[in-house]
Amino acid sequence: MGSGFCSHPRGFRLTGAAMSRRGHLAWFLAGLLLVLCGQSTDSFEVRVEGNSSEVGYGGTVLLNCSSSCPEAGAPRGLETSLSKERVSQGPGWVSVRLRNITEPLSDVLCYFYCFGERKVAAFRVLAYEFPQPQLTISSPNTSSNEMVAIKCFSAPSWPPGLKLRLHRSHWHPQAWEEGPISLELVAREEDDGAEFSCQAQLSLGNRTLTKSSPTATLRVTYQPRMDDRSCPPSQNWTEGQDETLRCWAWGNPRPHLECAKDREPFPAGVPRPVTRAHAGTYLCRATNPLGTTVRTVTVWVQSEPASHGTPRPGRPAAAPAHPGARSACPGGNATLGLDTPLAVTLGAGGGRWQSFRLLNVSQWSPGTATCYGRCGDTQVNASAGILVYRLPERVVLEPVAAVAVGESRNLTCRVVEVAPVGNLTVTLRRGAETLRTESFGAAEGSATVAVTHLLTVGPGDHGQDVTCHAELSLRPHGPLFARAAVPVKLSVFALPEPPQLRAPALLEAGTAANASCRLTGAFPAGDVHFAVTLAEQSLNVTVTAAGDVLTAVTTLAPAAPGPQELSCTATVATAARTARRQLHVYRFPLPVVELSPASAPAGSEVTVTCRAGVADPPAVRLQLRDADGGVLAEGPESPLELRLVARREDDGRQFGCRASLAIGDGAVTKDTEARLAVLYMPEMAASDCPANRTWLRGTRETLSCRAAGNPAPTVVCGRNGVTVSTGEPELVTRSRAGTYLCNATNALGTRSRQVTVRVEYEPTLTERGCPAHRTWVEGERRELGCRADGDPPPSTRCARDGAATRGRGSRAVSRADAGRYLCRATNKHGSAVRSVLVTVEYEPSIAETGCPARRLWVEGTPAELACAASGNPPPRVTCDKLGDNQDPPPVSPNVTRAHAGTYQCRATNTHGSALRNVTVAVEYSPAAVTLRVVPSANVSRGSSFSVECRAEGLPPPTYGWALPPAPNLRFAPDNRSVAVAAAAAANRGLYTCTASNRHGRRAGSVMVRVDGELEEGGNGKNGEKKGGGKGEK
Repeated sequence: MGSGFCSHPRGFRLTGAAMSRRGHLAWFLAGLLLVLCGQSTDSFEVRVEGNSSEVGYGGTVLLNCSSSCPEAGAPRGLETSLSKERVSQGPGWVSVRLRNITEPLSDVLCYFYCFGERKVAAFRVLAYEFPQPQLTISSPNTSSNEMVAIKCFSAPSWPPGLKLRLHRSHWHPQAWEEGPISLELVAREEDDGAEFSCQAQLSLGNRTLTKSSPTATLRVTYQPRMDDRSCPPSQNWTEGQDETLRCWAWGNPRPHLECAKDREPFPAGVPRPVTRAHAGTYLCRATNPLGTTVRTVTVWVQSEPASHGTPRPGRPAAAPAHPGARSACPGGNATLGLDTPLAVTLGAGGGRWQSFRLLNVSQWSPGTATCYGRCGDTQVNASAGILVYRLPERVVLEPVAAVAVGESRNLTCRVVEVAPVGNLTVTLRRGAETLRTESFGAAEGSATVAVTHLLTVGPGDHGQDVTCHAELSLRPHGPLFARAAVPVKLSVFALPEPPQLRAPALLEAGTAANASCRLTGAFPAGDVHFAVTLAEQSLNVTVTAAGDVLTAVTTLAPAAPGPQELSCTATVATAARTARRQLHVYRFPLPVVELSPASAPAGSEVTVTCRAGVADPPAVRLQLRDADGGVLAEGPESPLELRLVARREDDGRQFGCRASLAIGDGAVTKDTEARLAVLYMPEMAASDCPANRTWLRGTRETLSCRAAGNPAPTVVCGRNGVTVSTGEPELVTRSRAGTYLCNATNALGTRSRQVTVRVEYEPTLTERGCPAHRTWVEGERRELGCRADGDPPPSTRCARDGAATRGRGSRAVSRADAGRYLCRATNKHGSAVRSVLVTVEYEPSIAETGCPARRLWVEGTPAELACAASGNPPPRVTCDKLGDNQDPPPVSPNVTRAHAGTYQCRATNTHGSALRNVTVAVEYSPAAVTLRVVPSANVSRGSSFSVECRAEGLPPPTYGWALPPAPNLRFAPDNRSVAVAAAAAANRGLYTCTASNRHGRRAGSVMVRVDGELEEGGNGKNGEKKGGGKGEK
């Protein structure tokens, strides 16, 4: 395989939708230049395809990059700045997903190397932004004749070129155009329910996207409506059939419809059997919250009896038109016929009946028609009269001109060419009220009749319908025909008094003023028209109503001076009233006041000039005035001058120039003012810059300092060379206290003033000034002092919780002073509280309660030599036994008799010591019981002896005996011994002595022999015998 670069790379063909674009020519050339020469191959292709070349902002595109290269494992890939992920791949192809595409235009390059030759295909991705179009309707719920603004708009798109159109239901599609689109629509009844939407279109090459806003519905409210289509004014019914009064109304809100005949309700749209009584005029009224409309309907009822035909209106006609004959002749052999002067033809017939048709009935009185029947030699006749009638050609109600309240007008109704007149009834009605009903006498043939009624009108008659109804009754053998004239609406008006015209008598040319034309009692107010003119020029007016008062307001703006006439004409129906007023229009320019110079240093001269312009009429008088209204100069000549020396007090002084123009019997005055500026150095008064300020910590204060001067001086305040703010309030801290220097400066110099700021603040109690813990020694002199920080200096008081305030000054400390105190520091801004704990120390003392001087212990029981002492700090207590160097017995389960004795206890702390002697007595149960027989335990008969008993114990024991009973026994007072006189045999035996105290008892025994008998148990010395065994407790 060779290496290096090819000078003439083999040609190849690239495919891909985006490669036709010029923007990728550079990539194409680069691909050509970088192709490495290698093994020669046949030409191969590289192709890149995507599911879409246009994608919404942030969307995803799936690309497939493939090649026809035969080399296995040929290197390939995609070059792009977009986020990508490989989906899958195979021999000669790779699939990649581009994610989160937000760049408007992105080029993706697919490349393959085939035996060292590189080819590229490009794919261009367009990320578009297509915002949702928006639609707004200013008043979605509106009334008829109200203006409604509709707007169709959208945010900008990418790429640009978004088109909009406003769509409305039942409209032809409009042309696309650049937005926004605005439509101002005067709402009409037919607009109710119209649906609007804003549609958007975005072109992306060969692809077009569309979007639409949510549909919005326009609701238009209007009064009820009825017309000839919804409520025909004339309706024909047939007697005996089911008929419906056809009348319905439309409106928004949906109206409620009520129909009535002769004030009796009759529902519309409900079928019901018809009788002749249903003929007549019906009044239908449709109502919704916006108003009411009324319509009259005339119903004609035709009847068709079994033996009569239907008449033909419009020409003379006979009833019946189809007479018939019937016979009861047996066998049906009767001959039936009809005698009449009219032409007759046979109609349908049967075995016993025959009908006849009367032709060309043209006579008003054709006489009778006789029907005969012959049955054999018998003839029977039956006669019937023929009534010829003509329906009215028309019913006409003559127009009624507008009529003033209280006046009268004739109402005339004409019924043209009707017969027979004797069967005619004509009724005149005003609304539902019957004004006149008239019938007519018999007359030959047809005729035109008229009915007249004189009506005096009132305000309530305005807008009422006058109706005329004609009824031609052929009852009982014929139908009832009814016909109505077109209703006439009454127009009633009132214009009782002329209008009142109010306008200024004097008016300056080139200015505007309002004029009003007030009219009271005019009726109907809605039909009143105002015409206002000034110098024969019509003016626009605005009319308002309050009760029966109408007011027309207009704006007067005459351009030229001179007298002009203002007129106001109020018109209603055929009446008109006019009011006039003369205006004086003048030209009067504003006077001029001049100060020379306008700004003067104090002590210099100033000239004040007052002059007037050209006026029409030219009758001007001038006054030069001071600010308080005092006249400084006056005269008819212009100008007026005044010279003065400027002083400090004149700074800001106002001078006025007043011009007065005489017009007729009145006058017009105009004023102009000018202010003199006197220049002087800054001045700071004590009231404008107080030298001493007192502030409260925590508030917000401004170091304000105002200075007078012209030009207005600049005030700067500072402390220690640092400028401070003098504009906005700042938080007051203690650091802001001190002395400030304020300088007021203008172009003429500088003035200074010192300002001292004192910052007051509420008290504080700290550990340094008021320690929370105090330790005193009993007997010393101490004061419970607490120093508080605050301004003004606070007063401090301390008191034990719940006790009186501790007095000031030092005093001897006692143990009662120990405890917790509440110290409160107070000034006018508040108070601070601190808790102080006082501890009192004192030397030890040992009292009887804590260290009893006598103790009683019991041998063999636990015991401790405890001795409690009081003192602060708590003392250490030690006890020593007097007479030996033994330590006090420790806690022991066995008290011995050696513990008995006197101890000295010593309590010691830093402030001294205390001594106390404690005597301990140890009690124990009896022990060492000893018996002794005196003189001996061997007693001769008749001699005397005694037995003595001794025992140790504390408390001292008591004694008891068990011995042989005998009458010669005598016990000692303490029962410690027993004496026997004249011993006998009864006195020999065992003598037992028992010693007892509260801790137990113990016994001892001795055997006494009488007459020389040996003593059992052995003899002791002198007959003594110690007790044996353990004592009992």
